[in-house]
Amino acid sequence: MEIVESDIIEVKTKVMNLALNMESMNILAIYVHNLIQDFTEDESGAVTPIRSRYIHLEPHGFTPSHISELLRGQQVNESQHIGERIANKINRSLTKDRTLREPIFVNVHVEFVKERRLVLPSEVPASFEVFQRLVEEHRVDLKGDKETQCSICIEDLSKSQQSIIKMPNCLHIFHQNCLFEWLSQKNSCPLCRSFVQPRIKK
Repeated sequence: MEIVESDIIEVKTKVMNLALNMESMNILAIYVHNLIQDFTEDESGAVTPIRSRYIHLEPHGFTPSHISELLRGQQVNESQHIGERIANKINRSLTKDRTLREPIFVNVHVEFVKERRLVLPSEVPASFEVFQRLVEEHRVDLKGDKETQCSICIEDLSKSQQSIIKMPNCLHIFHQNCLFEWLSQKNSCPLCRSFVQPRIKK
């Protein structure tokens, strides 16, 4: 089994009207979180917000470049990309909801999620050793009139000029080219998903 890590950025915004008696500036509250999701032991942990900031903006100040600059000033990673996402979400809310009017209060949560997952061997591409083993030990010649289809391309194997491979465990049969294209994505039989072992070294 293998542990795979990936980084995800999630941006959540909530746009609300300010009370009429409040100041005439838009207020943008940004909270930045570092989250860790660890699925290797069926657990997930979260780190509390590392930064928060209330920013006052002039009306019509929700432009991607303006918000990106504000984020950069707060040393937020990926500030340009995140600024564009925040600005688009805010402007979409202002366009869709006619009850919203500037000045508004915008609550933004930016989450940097580091995800760790266990990946089974059958979910990763086959190794060179797997391809080598299949070519050298599991090529077959179909004899007789028995009609057998390659389940990947649905063509008759008995009439094919291509090399044919019989899977070592489950004995399912495929065109070599069809099978190897599949195995370049997942190391398992296309029909029964049985894992293909590399060559066993003696």
